[in-house]
Amino acid sequence: GLDNQRVVEGIYHIQTLNNYMMRWKAWLRRFNGIGTDYIENYLSWFRFMEDNTEYSDQTWIKEAL
Repeated sequence: GLDNQRVVEGIYHIQTLNNYMMRWKAWLRRFNGIGTDYIENYLSWFRFMEDNTEYSDQTWIKEAL
C-alpha cells in the first residue's frame, strides 16, 4: 500500500499517490476492462497483493486452488 514514511502530518505526497495509481492501473490492464460494480473488489485485491509481496506466484496459485 501507500507507505507511512511518505506521510507528512497525515497527508500523502502527490508523487506517492501518483506512483500508487500508476501501479494500480498497470495491474488492472491484465483484466482487459472491469465492471465498475466490482472496482472496490479489484482495489482490495491489489492492496492485498501489494502488502503481501513476500509470497511467490507459485504460493498464490497453490493457495487459490
